[in-house]
Amino acid sequence: MTTASKPGINQRMLQAMGAIGDIEKAGHNDFHNYDFVRSTDVTREVRKALIEAGVAVHISTVGSDIQVVPGRDGKSSIMAVAWGTMAFVNVDDATDVIVDEWRGLAVDTSDKALAKATTSGLKYGLMNALLISSATTDGDANSPEVGDMRRQAADSFGDMYDGGYQSAPPPMTHSDAPVGDRCPDHNKPWRSNSRGWYCPTKVGDGWCQQHPSSEWQQAHER
Repeated sequence: MTTASKPGINQRMLQAMGAIGDIEKAGHNDFHNYDFVRSTDVTREVRKALIEAGVAVHISTVGSDIQVVPGRDGKSSIMAVAWGTMAFVNVDDATDVIVDEWRGLAVDTSDKALAKATTSGLKYGLMNALLISSATTDGDANSPEVGDMRRQAADSFGDMYDGGYQSAPPPMTHSDAPVGDRCPDHNKPWRSNSRGWYCPTKVGDGWCQQHPSSEWQQAHER
C-alpha cells in the first residue's frame, strides 16, 4: 500500500492564493483623501490562509536607511527605506522553501518613518507574493503627493531604491557652476546622494543639470 505524497511548497502557496480573495480598502487617508488596504487586514487573511495550507513564514529585515528631506515649506521630513526577505516554508519539509524580497519606503515628520516603511514593505511583499488584489481601484494612482515622494526617494537613494525613476546626474566640477546654497534656475536647496550634490528638479525626461561649484561641495562635505 502506497502513501500519498504530501503537497510541496508550490502547491501549498497555490492553495493559499486560492483561499484569499480581494481585500477591501478599509483604511482611509483623510489628509490626501484616498482609501487603502490596511496592513492588519492583509496580515490576518494571509496568516489564516497559510496556516490552513501548512506554510510557515519567516520574515527578516536585512537593512534600512534614513534620510532627512527638506520640505517646500521649510520643514524637514524623515524618509526611510527598509528591506529584507520573507521565507515561505513547507511545515512538513523545512528544506522546501520559497524566498521573496520585500522593500518599503515611508516619509514621516516623526520617528515613525522606519516603522512605517517596514510595515508597508511587508504588506506589499505579502500581497505580491500571494497575488492579492484590492476590490477597488488604487488610490495611490491619482495621488500626486505619493508620486512626488516616490520620485524623491528614487532620486535621494539612487541605486538602493529601485523606484523606476532616473537617478540624479553626477555633479559638475567646472568653475562656473553655481556657488550659492540653492539652484539658480529653480530656487531649490542642493541635495546630495551617493552620486554627489544636485538640484532635485525633474525637467522633461531628465533632471535639472545645475550643480553647486566644486568649492561649495568641498565646504559642505559630511
